[in-house]
Amino acid sequence: MGFKIEKAQRKKLKSRILLQGVSGSGKTYSALVLARSLGKKIIVIDTEDNSACLYENLCDFDVINMQPPYSPNNLVMAISQCESEGYDVIVVDSLTAFWAMTGGALEMVNKTANTQGKNSYTAWGDITPLQNKMIDKILHCKSHIICTARVKTDYVMEDYVSASGKTCQRPVKVGLKTIQREGLEYEFTIVFDIDRHHIATVDKTRADIFDGFSETITDEVGKKLLNWLDKGISQDQGQEQEQEQDLTPIAEKLITIKTIDELTKYFGEFEEVTPEIKQLFTSRKKAILKEGEK
Repeated sequence: MGFKIEKAQRKKLKSRILLQGVSGSGKTYSALVLARSLGKKIIVIDTEDNSACLYENLCDFDVINMQPPYSPNNLVMAISQCESEGYDVIVVDSLTAFWAMTGGALEMVNKTANTQGKNSYTAWGDITPLQNKMIDKILHCKSHIICTARVKTDYVMEDYVSASGKTCQRPVKVGLKTIQREGLEYEFTIVFDIDRHHIATVDKTRADIFDGFSETITDEVGKKLLNWLDKGISQDQGQEQEQEQDLTPIAEKLITIKTIDELTKYFGEFEEVTPEIKQLFTSRKKAILKEGEK
């Protein structure tokens, strides 16, 4: 079996963005600022007790106030519903719920181990496919997707200058690690780490325009992102070109066929006949009949 080789072409993309940070860093706010630049019809899948509605002044959006259990499969169904209802942008706030909160992947593993007599390693064999299905749904969603995630926190001592001009120290909360499956960040096109001052630093990106980025997320950042996503040919255009390329070997084969019997036999080899393929066969049949009249 051979593999199809084709010319690389940049296609228009849908956003796959992850915003991660400590509590109070502005993940939900930043997600909605980006969302209003990417599309008009916006929905938030809210696992934070309907907290997204506190930002209803930022833009017009709908909300799914999701309740436990936070099974990865429930997020798959919610995203599918949002796709079917034509939302331009889906905000998942937050992905952490589907990992570490009630009914999330970690609790599902523990429950499977306890009820089925399995160890946690074996139990992951049942739950990992659900987690993978959730990630696959995010990556192949028809809409733009912006996800938020919490990070584990710790405190470090920071120097500061007091009002009297004396250098002092104070504890400062910092983020350490995403509360989700390890390596999740590598699945996204762009990952923003947001600190307690609301500064977003790009941790990982496939968009070179965001290399070295460290700013507050604004409408200008959203517009910059949209311009980058819209570069290239549309997905539909790419599919049309692929179909045109696939017809070339068929046309070359038809030229070598000299009789109606051979043409009929070749036609029978196709499981699916598109109008374009049918037209090629019809034209070749006419040519063979005409040659027979000479």
